[in-house]
Amino acid sequence: MSRAIAARYKVWRAANAVTWTELVLYLLVAAATLAFCGPYSSPDWEIVAIIISVASCAIIFFLLVHAAMGKRQKTSMRADRPKYVSPYLVSCDETGISSIYADGSNQSLKWSEVSRIWIQIDESFLPEPWWVLYGQDGRKCVYPLSARGQDKATAEFENRLDGFQCNATYLALSEAMGAMSGVFKIWVRPDAPQI
Repeated sequence: MSRAIAARYKVWRAANAVTWTELVLYLLVAAATLAFCGPYSSPDWEIVAIIISVASCAIIFFLLVHAAMGKRQKTSMRADRPKYVSPYLVSCDETGISSIYADGSNQSLKWSEVSRIWIQIDESFLPEPWWVLYGQDGRKCVYPLSARGQDKATAEFENRLDGFQCNATYLALSEAMGAMSGVFKIWVRPDAPQI
């Protein structure tokens, strides 16, 4: 029971704690009050009092606007929304690469069978780039750019595929990302037949 009470107190204290913004506001209000109501009667102090009060009001206004904007941004952000996790999974090992779909089906190719790599942009409402790896016998291994394990697979291309360069891939990928649809050649095995 005491842990529950302590936890509730901790939550209440965090919710009702004085922030630095509020503390600065209190201090500025106190400075403005002292400037206006202080025992200063000389004209020099009146000018100082006016400057302090005008500056205090400007700073208070800025802090209030800043605090209101911060609260609006915090409430509009969906921190409780889970991050997107792709239903597609790409895995690679010593022998090859495979893509596994949400329905359990999969496509796979051995590294020695991969003859060309393309990026295809589908013409959907929100176009997404898809990696398309073609095998020498016409089989394919297809997966979206958002697939889990995609970064590791791209790194493996440079290690496993002769002549594959990540820098050229990123240039082609950036070109593809600006497109709404189309097919972009990424890599072709030097001994692959022309299509």
